[in-house]
Amino acid sequence: MDKIYYLPFVNKVRLRRHLLKNYWKMYLTLLAVAGIVCFSLASGPGLALVRKFPFAAYLQVLKAAVIVVSCKVFWLPKRPGYLINHATLFYFYHHRRLQGFFNILYIKKAISLLLAASFLAFILNNLSLGPEIAVGAIVLWLYFFSVSLLSWRKYNAEKSAGRLITAVFIANALLFYWLQAWYILPGLMVTMAAVIGLNIRFTLNYAKYMDSLSFIDEAVAAGSKADYSRMAKVQNLACSSVKRSVYLPLIPLNRGNVFSQKTIIHLLREPKAVWVIVFLPYGALLVLRAIYGGFFGNPYFLALSLNLPIAAVNQFLVKDFTGLIASRDRGMALPYPPKDIILLSLPVPAMVFALASIFAGASLLAPFWKIGLHFLAALGSFAGICAYTLERGYPGRLLLFLQNLVITLATVGLV
Repeated sequence: MDKIYYLPFVNKVRLRRHLLKNYWKMYLTLLAVAGIVCFSLASGPGLALVRKFPFAAYLQVLKAAVIVVSCKVFWLPKRPGYLINHATLFYFYHHRRLQGFFNILYIKKAISLLLAASFLAFILNNLSLGPEIAVGAIVLWLYFFSVSLLSWRKYNAEKSAGRLITAVFIANALLFYWLQAWYILPGLMVTMAAVIGLNIRFTLNYAKYMDSLSFIDEAVAAGSKADYSRMAKVQNLACSSVKRSVYLPLIPLNRGNVFSQKTIIHLLREPKAVWVIVFLPYGALLVLRAIYGGFFGNPYFLALSLNLPIAAVNQFLVKDFTGLIASRDRGMALPYPPKDIILLSLPVPAMVFALASIFAGASLLAPFWKIGLHFLAALGSFAGICAYTLERGYPGRLLLFLQNLVITLATVGLV
């Protein structure tokens, strides 16, 4: 093989070396956590607990989850699926070696997806070895790799070709979901052949791809060197290209609801991944309660898992209000007396805390008076933080901790 193909690999090694040099503490922590989790799962009780999970009963649900993730990769790609250095693309765009670089990328992607498919097939087989794993791994790999190639082809295709690629993707997803493993193999093989055929006459969208590569290389270089000023510029550039627009046409803007509309807009602008993360413990605990019961049926665990999203929303509301006061202190005019600022800022938190209290109380089968006390504790502590912010400035860590402690105790008190 021509030595020129080793240069991207050398460049990646150089970048990884800088990352390890600047972020070795973070990597060491993640490695330690991964080691503890793997040791816990590999031990006798942990492995027995995992094997009790009826994976076969949830096979269609897991297939649906795989399709949902692949839909996001296919329809909403944040970056191209196959990456080379932008300088390599610039110097070799009209050279026959460029196809060699992409062939290496295809092989690397195929190997990584085969490993992921094998691991997922091993999990779906209840962590047991057998011939079913080979069939499942091949089926999953064919689906994953065809989706990856279709997504890459769609990234570069024109609208007319994009319709055909979309139709192939939908057929592939339906085939994967409805048919059993042995019957799906011929169909997926035909799909893979069709995908390869689409990529034979491949036209790279040079301008779009070069723009993406330049931005990605800039971000990776800034991160590998821990250049925080450069990283901030890259982040600002990324945020400036994202369209963010929220309209509230049914609620005319006026002097009485301007703070409420501001809070709603900020709430809707929060990344969806944040809310998925804060609700994940509650959803995971519900699944564990339904399958295993016993230890996971402890109501205090459920209360604490519910308290996490409530505390996250409370933190957002506090940050939103303190940011408003900080802007006022920097010169933004707020033609309201302090009492009106607090009262006009409470409607949205009151509705959010009311919904949270009702949901938490219903989940824990709490009486109505406990739900009311939880609502009063959450809203009252938030109003107290608002009053303190207006009088004294940004609240300290101890006061914020005490406010979260009040909400946590109120949530646990629902049990």
